[in-house]
Amino acid sequence: MMVLGQTKIKMFLCPSDTMDQDEPVYNVYVGFNTWYDGGGTQFFQGWRFSTESTTPGPSRALARTNYQPIGGCIGRGKDCHPFFAQWEGVHAVRTRWKLGQMTVMDGTSNTIVLGEGLGAFSHYADGTNTPTRERLWSWMGAGAFATTWGVQPPSRADWFNLSSRHAGSANMGWGDGSIRMVKYNRYDYVTPDWYLLMQLSGVHDGFTDDVTTLLE
Repeated sequence: MMVLGQTKIKMFLCPSDTMDQDEPVYNVYVGFNTWYDGGGTQFFQGWRFSTESTTPGPSRALARTNYQPIGGCIGRGKDCHPFFAQWEGVHAVRTRWKLGQMTVMDGTSNTIVLGEGLGAFSHYADGTNTPTRERLWSWMGAGAFATTWGVQPPSRADWFNLSSRHAGSANMGWGDGSIRMVKYNRYDYVTPDWYLLMQLSGVHDGFTDDVTTLLE
């Protein structure tokens, strides 16, 4: 599996980025997961080797991706706080959504299924990113990615949010097969723009608010 996972796949990489050329300081994530502790706390975890918290690790050999299958806000079902679960995504853990189901629920053209990002960088004192990349994403372990931390400009890109090298917005793949861009924003928790992005991330939330302000 590790050998196959080192195979570079061009279509998984954004031509505007250098993720496949840059060497991360610590790791390339081998997967993502969400879970709920039942007491009010929701978790989103990137999987890596235990030694890669503070030192370079073997996962750096894995081939990378700029694109993540979207799991919605941050999970589903028993693995998710009920508030967040209403925005369960197409690619949440153990989902089995079919195209026909998506069509009659929120609609394929209203549901994000893939999102673009850059991974994590080291930070300047003001919190913005330096050019040094610390943690990237592997295509082998991509999936169940959360949108709750929004679509950030490259200066604020991190392993847990969406971003890109494009001016003003990042590419999203939609359930109808189209590619449309979502604008960078702070997407602060439970602000109006945050709710709109969660609406686009969920597959059966039923919300129908106007989202044109978010789209490029």
